[in-house]
Amino acid sequence: MGGGLRGCREAIERIDTVKAMKSKLFAALDSAGVVRFVSEVERGAACGCFCPVCASPLVARQGQLKEWHFAHEASQERVECEVGALNMLRRVAAEMLQRQPLPVLTSYSQKVTGRSSTSLVTEVASWPSQIVSEGLQWDTSGLQSRPFLSGMLTTGVPFDAFIEVNDQYPRFPPATDQKVAHLVYWIRTPVQADLLKRIYLEQHIGRAGQWVWQSHPEYQGMIATARLKAQQQADEAERSLHEKLARMQEERQRRMQLESEIRERLDSEWRAQQAAKAANVPDDSVPWAPKRKPHSSFLFYKLRDGQGTWVVYTRFDGSNRMVPLPAFDGWDESMPPTIGVPEPGETAYRTTDLIQTLGYLSPRAEQIRTTSSASEIELLAGLG
Repeated sequence: MGGGLRGCREAIERIDTVKAMKSKLFAALDSAGVVRFVSEVERGAACGCFCPVCASPLVARQGQLKEWHFAHEASQERVECEVGALNMLRRVAAEMLQRQPLPVLTSYSQKVTGRSSTSLVTEVASWPSQIVSEGLQWDTSGLQSRPFLSGMLTTGVPFDAFIEVNDQYPRFPPATDQKVAHLVYWIRTPVQADLLKRIYLEQHIGRAGQWVWQSHPEYQGMIATARLKAQQQADEAERSLHEKLARMQEERQRRMQLESEIRERLDSEWRAQQAAKAANVPDDSVPWAPKRKPHSSFLFYKLRDGQGTWVVYTRFDGSNRMVPLPAFDGWDESMPPTIGVPEPGETAYRTTDLIQTLGYLSPRAEQIRTTSSASEIELLAGLG
């Protein structure tokens, strides 16, 4: 809770500082053109300072109630002078950075995208680039429109660097100059206490400042390569999606066709059994189950350990058969004599005792099914 309140207070104070900096100078220039902070000079007109924008004399306001600041004599504030505080802050930052060693920049990175009608793919082009120490040009005037530092990068590209004071991460519009790289030294807005002395402000600049890449021209075709790769991935993703949709459609049509065939087969089975029952004759509509009793059930057993799949059904004469489905080599020797005996001329066992047969098959089965549909049995046996 305490940290949250402190953060809110600091945010409010920064907002107040921004408002104050638009109309109040925290620093000015003395007669020698040196930046002087309000706490470093004498009070009132004795400060001997001048406006950095219009060069008019200033007075140092060092009262007890308001924040200390410089003001024009007789309060002759001008609209164009309202930017003076921000210009002064940028000037202090530029002078400070000029005294320091050159920064070690992070690698430049640029996101590129590939688009298709169904996909958006992002790739990153990245390469290292540092500031070359020779031939640097510094401008410590603090004007926002001018780069405070210009020179060359190790990639062989010229660059311009600007100072930005803002609490929001710098937003980068598309580069208008495709031959020059752009950098920003981004400083979060200081609070009022940071503006009392140069050392305080420089501590804030060093603590809250950050070098940020804004743009870099194409380098060794890396951006074009990344963009091509992203586009290829987007196109491939679209092709894969279309292929997947086509497979799904084919599967749907195949399933619908299969369901239609199954319905037709079931209907044919039902009519054949109805006709056999009405005529009081065996149902011979199922090739692997001849002379079946109409409308009787099939008992399906898929045995474990590769012992085959078996179907038990009842014949019109009341006897029972056990059929390997599909038949396999040695099927006629795979069952003990107590279960049944191979029927001559048929691919089936004649069961001697149905209860004993089912009692043998059930504990050995990994799948059991009872149905009157021969088509369903064929699907279960993998013959569909």
